[in-house]
Amino acid sequence: NCTSLEKINLTEKVTVIYYEAFHNCAKLTEVVLPGSLEKIYWSSFGLCPTLNEIKYLGTKAEWNSVDIDISWNTGSAITVIHCSDGDVNLRDHDGTQGLVYKFSADGTYAILVGSVSGTDKRIVVATTYNGVPVKKIGSRAFAGNASLTEIVIPEGVTTLASYSFCTCNKLQKITLPSTLTEIGEYALADCNNLTNVKLP
Repeated sequence: NCTSLEKINLTEKVTVIYYEAFHNCAKLTEVVLPGSLEKIYWSSFGLCPTLNEIKYLGTKAEWNSVDIDISWNTGSAITVIHCSDGDVNLRDHDGTQGLVYKFSADGTYAILVGSVSGTDKRIVVATTYNGVPVKKIGSRAFAGNASLTEIVIPEGVTTLASYSFCTCNKLQKITLPSTLTEIGEYALADCNNLTNVKLP
């Protein structure tokens, strides 16, 4: 909640960024992260509206191997990670723009973890993200969203994690794919206006 912090340059000795470390830093625009990083906890860079990109001193493969909580940057404007051998884009390309995805721990699939703006009324989930299939809607990805009225989940997605759409009070319609095999607990809890569920 620092109102004046604008730049962060972490040293190579840093291996972990803990819960809400830089959460709600309203003026933060520049971040450099070390290749030594091993884990980033939830909301460590959440609600940083002016943070559009991060420079990572390791490779793309090393970034994808970092244990990153699915809600590490929810509500922030981060769209790209600049690695030493190229960029990792955090936005989708064939679904609604402004959605935020991350790679699974093994890098074989992508997880939808939330939205940059959180004001879209209708969301279409991408089928692929940076060359890998989107297979999961992350835990609390849209929990408490006050704008969402419809979501379309494409073929290929297998999991709606726990609380993924919990308390989306305006959600009226959801389209589910035939590939869906798991709906976590309370995934659609307290969606009091949900009246239209399209099954395959």
